[in-house]
Amino acid sequence: MTTPIPSGSSKTTYIPRQKSTDLTFPPIGIHDRLLRNFIHLTVAVGLYQPLIWSAGVFSLLYSVGSSVFRSKPRRSITEKGQDEHVIPLNIEMYGRHEYVKLNGQKIHYVQRGPVFTSGAEKPPLMLFIHGYPACWFTWRHQLLHFSSKYNCVALDLVSVVDLAILAARRGKTPRGYGFSSKPDGLSSYTAEEITSDIKALIISLGYESATVVGHDWGGLVAWSFAARFQTMIDSLILINITHQHQLAFRNITVRQFLMSHYMYFYQLPRIPELFMSPTKTAGTPWRSYFVSEGFTRPEADFYRRNIILPGLPTSALNYYRNIFNGGWGPIERQPNTISKPTLIVWGDGDKALDKQTCLQGVEAFFETAPEVAVVPGGGHWAVELHYEVVSRHIEEFLVEGELSSSVVVV
Repeated sequence: MTTPIPSGSSKTTYIPRQKSTDLTFPPIGIHDRLLRNFIHLTVAVGLYQPLIWSAGVFSLLYSVGSSVFRSKPRRSITEKGQDEHVIPLNIEMYGRHEYVKLNGQKIHYVQRGPVFTSGAEKPPLMLFIHGYPACWFTWRHQLLHFSSKYNCVALDLVSVVDLAILAARRGKTPRGYGFSSKPDGLSSYTAEEITSDIKALIISLGYESATVVGHDWGGLVAWSFAARFQTMIDSLILINITHQHQLAFRNITVRQFLMSHYMYFYQLPRIPELFMSPTKTAGTPWRSYFVSEGFTRPEADFYRRNIILPGLPTSALNYYRNIFNGGWGPIERQPNTISKPTLIVWGDGDKALDKQTCLQGVEAFFETAPEVAVVPGGGHWAVELHYEVVSRHIEEFLVEGELSSSVVVV
């Protein structure tokens, strides 16, 4: 049974949540079984890393071939003088831009919440973590939606250049992009380092725990944080993401390999940076990508300007490079079981992540099977493009959790 959402696009429907164990999927084919067995064998004999590099070369050739033979090219935005016609966004309306130095890195975040007097009970903390290639801006709608009840904080992951320095040079106010520090080296982008930053941020805000919400790479960060610091999680909400063990080892399929082949391309040294150089592209391919996904011109241009910051490609790609080299745990090792209430929101039609690969059997990683909310036609960016229904799922999940925790058994 589906019902229209109360507001927003009439094309979006609301489907009630269900337990992950209630999801049904078709049996996998023989080619998928062969691929899994092959990957498991390469891990066992120590040839996994050469396999990943080979997959990276395949991804490069696959991408070049796809671009040559694509019958319907993506919509491109290359008009001369186009920037003058893009209406700037009023980013100040979403909250206060704050900075804090944690573990030697400067973290930028946007904060919005109810006003409370000194000595009054603080509103609960809701922490939002963005994915790739986004920034705090991913959560603009949720900052507005939940800030009447929660102290909402949307951070910029440690991955992008320190704009305070660049802005000082250019005489501009540093507002609206990824402002967190950009440390060098793969070791700065491991699960241990990033989750320690999240822990330090929560403590610096005066809290012992939070409801943590993550999308894409931010979801993997949130998952890893919950597995490592369970007592600091009130509720966990994951949007269009699964664990790397599920994605690239336990449930890998040929379909998923082709959908996310770019992850293997990112493993190659230096070559991906050449394709992503801001001096070569000025971010236009990224802007065209966001427009093709359904974003408005101002939104797409906002992300373009964030992506072309100097030094961003390598720092952002370091997250991906740590997936397969153990920086987020051995790919073959199942993550720690999570005991906290968990909601997985899935935008159906994701072009990068296969629903069956990511969700089939995912309850094995949780003490209690997580709830799953499917957003029909939402795609990978449902959190932004179908924010009304995503926010409704999150709100209902949290309200029902509060009601169940307040029940007294006598």
